[in-house]
Amino acid sequence: MFNRDPSCNPVHRGLESGSIMEQFDFTNSPLRQDTEGTIRVIGSRVTLDTLVHIWQRGDTFEEIQDGFPTLALDQIKDVIAWYLNNTAAADEYLEEREAEAEALRKEIVSQPSYIALNEEIKRRWKQLQSERAQLIKS
Repeated sequence: MFNRDPSCNPVHRGLESGSIMEQFDFTNSPLRQDTEGTIRVIGSRVTLDTLVHIWQRGDTFEEIQDGFPTLALDQIKDVIAWYLNNTAAADEYLEEREAEAEALRKEIVSQPSYIALNEEIKRRWKQLQSERAQLIKS
């Protein structure tokens, strides 16, 4: 199974002394950093990563709010303004987070239980496709 020891979790490693995450100034922004080092919108679980990625793919502030109705339009605008004013440090943080997520994904997909479940899903999907083909022929 997945290693639940916090010292082995890449998310927790970001809180080490001198990490990039300790350098952020969230004054006058709707952002906070949680105990695991994740930057979130105050009063929500929505992450900086999420909003920036959606904005970068071209969604408008209003479209972003449609997907996150618990956030005020001003909060979304202020998050993106903070990002634009702190692009270098924020991009470094986002790249770190992406690398951590990729490492975690690789760890998960290499677990025997994940591999077995994945194979079982593929087997059942193939069986379902076969049954569906038989029904169509009937």
